[in-house]
Amino acid sequence: GDYCTEDTCDSDEGCVFTPIDCDDDDECTEDDCDSETGCTYTTTKCDDYNECTIDTCDCKTGCEYEHVDCDDYDECTEDSCDKENGCEYEDVDCDDYDECTEDNCDPSEGCYTIEVDCDDYSKCTNDYCDKETGCYWEDVDCDDNDPCTVDKCCRTEGCSNTPKKCDDDNPCTWDECNTVTGFCEFTVNDCDDYSLCTNDECDEESGTCIYTEIDCNDDDECTIEFCNPDSGCVFDNVVCEYEECKESTCDPESGCEYTYYDCDDYDSCTDDFCSDDICYNVPIDCDDYDECTEDSCEAGECVHTDVDCDDYDECTYDECDSENGKCYNTPVDCNDYNMCTDESCIEGECEHTKVDCDDYDECTIDDCSVSTGCSHSTRNCNDNDECTDDNCSSVAGCI
Repeated sequence: GDYCTEDTCDSDEGCVFTPIDCDDDDECTEDDCDSETGCTYTTTKCDDYNECTIDTCDCKTGCEYEHVDCDDYDECTEDSCDKENGCEYEDVDCDDYDECTEDNCDPSEGCYTIEVDCDDYSKCTNDYCDKETGCYWEDVDCDDNDPCTVDKCCRTEGCSNTPKKCDDDNPCTWDECNTVTGFCEFTVNDCDDYSLCTNDECDEESGTCIYTEIDCNDDDECTIEFCNPDSGCVFDNVVCEYEECKESTCDPESGCEYTYYDCDDYDSCTDDFCSDDICYNVPIDCDDYDECTEDSCEAGECVHTDVDCDDYDECTYDECDSENGKCYNTPVDCNDYNMCTDESCIEGECEHTKVDCDDYDECTIDDCSVSTGCSHSTRNCNDNDECTDDNCSSVAGCI
């Protein structure tokens, strides 16, 4: 059987299977039929996934979506709704971009502003407000354009201009304030008697002038002192008398002093003396009139050093001629008057080497004579045999 049909039989048509009507007239259900169980009714899902709506279903009209009311009845917030998050509340921006107001918000009235109070309660400033920067204060100008007053300002009283006190409590000055510069000026009473031979001063108690003669004594034996009213103390230098070869100086305590000229050249090999105020330094004469010595002076003593004629050759006799100073280097005589030796000198010693008289000729007899030297006589190859020809070869000798 099928629970979803009504089964009947018609005499003409035979079996008839008519689908049953499962409509429950409710728009909030989805109507269906199961062949085993019959009609089924599933509740309609009206969720539109929008947090800004309230989802409901009317059985006659079906799904309905009503907008959520996010009004929090607060004039200080801007109300909105986000599909994912729902109602959102953002503070209202009450800034009027005027630094001279305080910006506030009342939940029932909304934004309102209060004027900023810039009063600093000081009589020494002018108070202002700038829309961009806010409060600012400018100092009150207390200058009375009189440099001889002290201009100042008190917060509670405002400006005051008090005359400068220029009294230096000195009866020897005339005290006043310069109206151009504002500086106190203290003019000393003029006690000048126009004489440089007096010290002019004012008595600080009475204000009267006092004139005291100056003392020109400088306690210097090298000056003659006196006073000129126009120029004051005059000090003329003492002129010391002249003495030959003496230097005159003046000592402030003892007066003129004389010191012999110092002609010492600090050379012990000179004679030092003075004549007519001129120093002389004459070298000591160390000449021994020997041309074979070098004459010098050392530490005040004459030194005579032999001329070096050494030629560094041991095979010569080295000597100097005292008259002309010339060096002579005479070779050592190694001649032994023997013609059979060769003479030589080595490191100062004579050596005699035997002369080699070999003429490399086998047809001569080589010999040496002390008086004449080498000799080469013909070799006699005669063997006294008439049956031979006697000859001589310079290489092999008699053949």
